[in-house]
Amino acid sequence: MFSGPLNVVMIFFMRESNHPTILETKTKRLKKELGRDDLHSQLEMRLPPREVLARSIVRPVKVSDVIKKGNFRSGSLIEWSQFLFRSPIAFLISLYVSVVYGTLCKFESG
Repeated sequence: MFSGPLNVVMIFFMRESNHPTILETKTKRLKKELGRDDLHSQLEMRLPPREVLARSIVRPVKVSDVIKKGNFRSGSLIEWSQFLFRSPIAFLISLYVSVVYGTLCKFESG
């Protein structure tokens, strides 16, 4: 019962904490104060949405083509294994998928 009114009060009195929003607001304020249209925040996306979508689709396809053809760079396998073992979330997800896949194969073969 107390959380409803408290949430309403928090909406009006809490400060923004989202970094991209803070930078965007600060950039707009500086553009207005200094009269410079060439100022941009580091997180501002300057590409149109269509270009962002195209890049997000094309890049994974290029990586998978390299894997299929076997055209590995000299250190790419080492880089991927370093990513796997240095990133806990990537390691845990790959471990989970391998256990599920192994269990599934075991059930199908028996």
